[in-house]
Amino acid sequence: MNYLLNNLQVNDKGTLGLKSRALPAAEQFLLARYFMHRTVYYHKTTMAFEESCRQLIRRIRNRGQFNEEGEKYGLPKSGEEINDIASTEKLYLFDDSYIDNLITRASEDPQDEIKFLAKTILNREPPKLLKEICDLYKTDEEESLKGKFFKEICKLQLKNLATKYNIPLGMFLYCETHPLRIESRSGIMSSKEAKKMPSEEADESIQIFPRNSTEPKSIVDLPNSIIKQMSGLKYQYIRLYVVKHPTLTNADLTEIQTTVQGWGPT
Repeated sequence: MNYLLNNLQVNDKGTLGLKSRALPAAEQFLLARYFMHRTVYYHKTTMAFEESCRQLIRRIRNRGQFNEEGEKYGLPKSGEEINDIASTEKLYLFDDSYIDNLITRASEDPQDEIKFLAKTILNREPPKLLKEICDLYKTDEEESLKGKFFKEICKLQLKNLATKYNIPLGMFLYCETHPLRIESRSGIMSSKEAKKMPSEEADESIQIFPRNSTEPKSIVDLPNSIIKQMSGLKYQYIRLYVVKHPTLTNADLTEIQTTVQGWGPT
């Protein structure tokens, strides 16, 4: 980081970039961020708990729209209500303890799907990973074909699997990461991708001043940069979990995992 800061350069137009000698350090910075996503932020256990929490909050919120039982949690029903909290003095109340308290109360909920989602978080017992697909593709047109195929199979088969093992359908958690790209702006992105990109993000890529030049270039446009070769690739995880319902034995979990492993590509 210090090396990058010491090699900052600004031209007469006020454009900020890095000296050419700092290119390897910039590449290392971007690659490190990429691998942090793959190994830490997208870790299977991290994603399992995050998806459990998302599903729990969504179910509580949706039920609160239809009956008084869901209203007791006091959960905001929309993004507008959350914005209202964030823009007032109530913001200091909307912290981790708010969610922790909600999860604790949900662990005693009469509805199984809510109760067991809450308990898997409270007991630090992650849902079991049934299948994982790691997909690498180049363009939005290609997208994650493996993931699409697997998602359709889940829609067709999960209900039957839940019935077979006598557990709520909501015990299965399907989740997918946002497509991960080493650099958000690519010198070889399609015109369709370029049009989708918000204008404020268009020039966020790292700028490098070529030797003896006062005009910087995006790191993804430099022919001698490894980032140029990799920036067009997208990486995505697609995962299916099952919450460990009390009626499921270890043998049941193994059987379910074996069944799901046979659904579509790897």
